[in-house]
Amino acid sequence: GIPLEAPAKVPFVIRYPKSIPADRRVSQVLNTVDFLPTMLALMEVGTTGREEGRDCSSILTTGQHPRGWSDVTFLRSTGQPRGDRVGWIAAVTPRYKLILSSAEEPWLLDLEEDPNELTNFIRGPRHREVAKSLAQDLIAYGKKFKDPYCSHPTVEAQLKALAA
Repeated sequence: GIPLEAPAKVPFVIRYPKSIPADRRVSQVLNTVDFLPTMLALMEVGTTGREEGRDCSSILTTGQHPRGWSDVTFLRSTGQPRGDRVGWIAAVTPRYKLILSSAEEPWLLDLEEDPNELTNFIRGPRHREVAKSLAQDLIAYGKKFKDPYCSHPTVEAQLKALAA
């Protein structure tokens, strides 16, 4: 897979009349890892707190994200890094995607300015703070979950340069 809109977006339909209004639409960025803590919260079952995903139940039930919510999720290609090669890893928000790999320079996509995802905004001065923030998010994610993609020497150097 690749982290572009067509293959990355997967519709999710849930019916739970007890808690979720029938007309609820969600615009926040969610990921499949968010399903476990979210479904358990809807069933009022606790978690260990060690799972990677976020509890998004309040988004589904009230339409509002929980306090402290960061509307960023993380995607990556499958498999393990091999030698000097690593697939891609991405930080994704409703508007931006920061994509890194060992094979090429980082990409920053702006879905408002370029919905077809053809332009790399990584060198644009207007997007510098966005790239910095998303790089910092990826660094924190990589440390928390010990993701080998984030610690690959090439990707790690790219992240440090962008986050500085």
